[in-house]
Amino acid sequence: LYRIGPAQPLVQALSFDDKAVRYSAAIAIAAAGPKEGFAESKLVVKNLSQALGQTPEQTSENAKGWNEELANSYALRAAEVMLKLAQTRNPVIDLSAAQSTLIDATKNKRVEIQVLAGQILAGLNSTEAQRAVAAMALAENNTMDVRISAFDSLAISAKLNANLLDDEKIDAIYSLVSSKEIDPKLRSAAAAAYGALNLPSRKVKDLILDQAKS
Repeated sequence: LYRIGPAQPLVQALSFDDKAVRYSAAIAIAAAGPKEGFAESKLVVKNLSQALGQTPEQTSENAKGWNEELANSYALRAAEVMLKLAQTRNPVIDLSAAQSTLIDATKNKRVEIQVLAGQILAGLNSTEAQRAVAAMALAENNTMDVRISAFDSLAISAKLNANLLDDEKIDAIYSLVSSKEIDPKLRSAAAAAYGALNLPSRKVKDLILDQAKS
């Protein structure tokens, strides 16, 4: 946010006509972890969200050298700095404005983006965010590593924001934990998330009894 006279070049770059410049500026500012508010903070989130949401279809025009490889690079970099902001609970850059993009990213075909999206959403105090992470963990079409990571993120979300899940998702997690046919690693991750939800004692008692029987 260095000033040259009355101007702040990096802040001005957030509105530049080249999206690579806009995204680079947003990533640089986010990575710096600003501590004092500034008027363009919403533009940082907007550009990070757009960078994260880039798809191969949107890069087909190959405008100004923009291609799928470059889009993937910016998406990953944007997700990484957003995770840093979420983990440090940065008070200046509000990631809630990017929530819908992050929820969409939990269904992304790129595993790295999926995992990072779940980790970022874990830091948001939002019912929709927590339920999206739970949905990613429960989705059988996701890889085992993605599901385990999602359950880990769900546990973090529950510890930070308490239980925001509906009964349907809670019951689905319970069924997974109590099943004897589930991969032990996935079952363990699900159990940790279930425990972090801090549910009424009766549900926890039932879970302990079921696990003791198995």
